[in-house]
Amino acid sequence: MRKVFIRETLSNSSLESCYHLQRTEVCKTIREVHSKIGEPIQIGEITFLTVFNVVLSMLWGGSKFDDVKNQKGNSSLGVVFRAAITKMVELMGKPNISDFFPVLARFDLQGVEREMNEILVAVEQLSENEDGAIPITMTQIKALLMYILYAKGIACWKHSPNGIFSTKSAHHSCQQQVPSRAAYTGDWQQIWRTKGPNRWKHFTWLARRDRLLTNAMKHQRHLSVDSSCPICLHHAETSLHALRDCPRAKQVWSELIPPSQWLHFFSLPFPGWIDVNLGNPP
Repeated sequence: MRKVFIRETLSNSSLESCYHLQRTEVCKTIREVHSKIGEPIQIGEITFLTVFNVVLSMLWGGSKFDDVKNQKGNSSLGVVFRAAITKMVELMGKPNISDFFPVLARFDLQGVEREMNEILVAVEQLSENEDGAIPITMTQIKALLMYILYAKGIACWKHSPNGIFSTKSAHHSCQQQVPSRAAYTGDWQQIWRTKGPNRWKHFTWLARRDRLLTNAMKHQRHLSVDSSCPICLHHAETSLHALRDCPRAKQVWSELIPPSQWLHFFSLPFPGWIDVNLGNPP
């Protein structure tokens, strides 16, 4: 069950699609706090209700605790639910003699089991109270789980005939998705045979594979919010921009390359530009 909710409800795509619901609940809380300026408020209660309303909104598009208010203007259902959860946590941490002497568990000398059952019954009744606009019943919750498990289909591995993952099928799939080995062997041998330090060869290999950790690569991997070049601040810092097309890099290359070769030198695509320079360095 935990894996199902992590994969279906708490995935990045699901959280992003529910952003407007999260924003709505937070805005409601801000408006409620703003309306009580000069009055004492329960920060813990407000925080609990906000978080719980966000979770409920993500599950079925609305909150159960918004419509029923008590005399103080707070959600009465939310207050009752928070009190039940608080009591449940207290009972879970309460020392129980039955834990040390299991033979006494049937007698429930401290009444822990009885109080816990009462709380569970109260929570179930609370969850089955239909408010008319957004009814939430145990039957609907079960139907939601059945939809998550079966309506979207059972996950299977598409690269094997029986739908079961295997290392062999994954290896064949990777071989079909990447270029041939000869395409990698050629440029690597050319880089390796070039005279120079090993760290330079490794850097050139990363550049040839477009694996340099530039700002554009960081932004693509969600490691940075800005993909622009830190030097010129006008273009995205790709590998080609950092090594050739940045105005600072162009200034250096212009001092090394004859003017008659500028047009050809600065117009080549990135892989071809590296290959040409390796075979015929300036």
